[in-house]
Parts: sequence; structure tokens; C-alpha cells
Amino acid sequence: MLISLLSSAPSHEDAQALKGFACLRELRRAAVQEEEPAAFNACLRRLKEQYMGGGAGAAASRTPFWAAIVNDAGLQPGLITADETEESEVSAAEAAAFFATDMGATQDGAVAAPSGTQDDDDEYGALD
Repeated sequence: MLISLLSSAPSHEDAQALKGFACLRELRRAAVQEEEPAAFNACLRRLKEQYMGGGAGAAASRTPFWAAIVNDAGLQPGLITADETEESEVSAAEAAAFFATDMGATQDGAVAAPSGTQDDDDEYGALD
């Protein structure tokens, strides 16, 4: 339903989109509280792919939606990390990089994007 709200909204400032963002914030809060991070993390990854993924056209016109998510104070922590719930396998570094790689790390001054973002596979390989 959340993705449907965002997909059908004509603009990231539309009432449907704002409701979708509110639902996404609530999903994050509840996922941490109930120690069920997988659904939120999967949803956020899907939204990133939908709005920032390959293909010009429709995806490019939807990037303001992704920017709104990244700039949302309630969503800025990004992916739910193992620091928030032991059920998550996402590290704090991975969560920080999740937003920083697309938005140039301008959203959170305390977190700098790795200088070699092409080395993401190596970075994640070290997490095992």
C-alpha cells in the first residue's frame, strides 16, 4: 500500500506522497520496536531501486521522491541497523553509505561517503 501511495502521487509534495512518507516513517518505527527490520529494509531498498535505479524516463522524474525520503528527519537513519535491533544484519557503515552514495553525503554532514564508492563489494565483503 505504501509503495502504491508513492507511485500514484503526481509529485513528492502531493497529499498522497506525504501520506506515503508518513507511513514509511511509521513502518520504520514499528519495525525497530517489534524487532522486525527485514520488511522495512526491503521496502527502502525497493524504493531506492524504483526511484534511483536504472532507466531514464520515469525513474529520473521520480528522483525528487527519493530526495524527500533521504531528507526526511524520521527516515534519515536509513536502513535499520544491528545497533537498533539485533535482528538486523545491516552495519552502521552500510546504513550510512546507503543514502550517502546517491545523494553525495550532503544529507548528513557527520557521515562522509567512502571516497572509492566503486569498492562497495569489498566493503560489504569485509562484513562477513
